[in-house]
Amino acid sequence: MCYRYIICKWRLNNVDHVRDYLLAVNREFDKYGDASDEDINEIVPLDILKNDKEFYDYLLNSNNV
Repeated sequence: MCYRYIICKWRLNNVDHVRDYLLAVNREFDKYGDASDEDINEIVPLDILKNDKEFYDYLLNSNNV
């Protein structure tokens, strides 16, 4: 099993919708449990991530490190 974490340093004040969305995603993860073969592979479509090259490169580099 592979885990990823989101660190929100210097979070903006007007991002409650993002927090709520990530909480909902986390609830979906919890439904599967540790013993399940099911998984969530995507929470943001790749084409949307790639639209912001600087952010995408940062995520890619952080993930690889």
